Amino acid sequence: MGKRPGLRIKMNKLINSIKYTLAICLFCSINAMSQQLVVEGDIAGLEDEQVIFVYYNGTDDQADTVRVDAGKFIWTKKVDEAQRIGMLFSGAFVHFFAEEGKILIKGTADSLNSLKISGSTVQDEADDYKKSMLDIEQQQDYISKHYSTASKLEQDSFRTKRSILMRQQDEREKQYVASHPNSILSLYIVADWANDGDYYGAKAMYEQLAKSIQETAQGKRIGQRLVILSRSFLGAKIADFTQNYLNGVPVNFSDFKGKYLLIDFWASWCGPCRAENPNVLKAYRRYKTKNFTIIGVSLDDNKENWQKAILEDKMPWLQVSDLKGFKNEIASYYGIMSIPTTFLLDPEGKIIAKNLRGESLHQKLAELLD
Repeated sequence: MGKRPGLRIKMNKLINSIKYTLAICLFCSINAMSQQLVVEGDIAGLEDEQVIFVYYNGTDDQADTVRVDAGKFIWTKKVDEAQRIGMLFSGAFVHFFAEEGKILIKGTADSLNSLKISGSTVQDEADDYKKSMLDIEQQQDYISKHYSTASKLEQDSFRTKRSILMRQQDEREKQYVASHPNSILSLYIVADWANDGDYYGAKAMYEQLAKSIQETAQGKRIGQRLVILSRSFLGAKIADFTQNYLNGVPVNFSDFKGKYLLIDFWASWCGPCRAENPNVLKAYRRYKTKNFTIIGVSLDDNKENWQKAILEDKMPWLQVSDLKGFKNEIASYYGIMSIPTTFLLDPEGKIIAKNLRGESLHQKLAELLD
């Protein structure tokens, strides 16, 4: 019987089609793998049963928990771009930069802040940057370690030195961003400034970043943060808003126009806030008859705890809240990310100072009202 060329041609087409399909699948598989982040940890002496990874998913911060077995763990996650990841242990919170591929984390449980992290070019850059800032960090650590046991004269000297070191650190960070506009590390330096509420500094550095960096997910997030910060930079006029007093009666901020007003963002569960309240009370008692008042905006979500703290700390000024915690409408509008936070307004409702605490608050009020 003769051969059937037609059938052979069809079979060849079928085989070629299968090969083509397999090639596409293989390419897709390799491409998918290239977008995969794999973090392998080996930390001697780590007794934690789990490690928590905190990352940005392009919309919000997320947390994944992985099990630890004899100090070893593996975490995998699909990533679209390099980003800073937080790793939470029972005794420390460690940041590292990650991108697609395999990241190896090695070290010991008694030195969690000195882990060896390899496999990320951005982390390598961050390690080099940290070394360049080491002299400032060591001097700051020395001051922190010896400040509480120093004499008053030495403490004055330490405060002066700390201010100088902070200015030096700021200048180096600015210089780094200016000279590395295409760096993800630069983006996160800007992010730290923005999260600290420094609108002018963060905005100036953000504008120096390459467009491609600004358009990353984290870059867009910082851009949005700057829009929020623009509402509360020095000289900005406060927007009118309304929230309820303890008894449910609405309080309008426009009612305070014509007075110097301290807006104090706090909460009953905030230790530093509660520690500062006696100082704020002292300022209130001294200047309440001199065209000055205070309004507290609580980031509580429990009315009883809020009311109890007001009574315990003997705060006589107006207090408002919508009992939504950090989702408080006023706090969200102004991008409040940590407390205590304060705004001092002039009689026209413009912000003239922020985050005045301790003696700084009394000095500013004396300058304005004495």
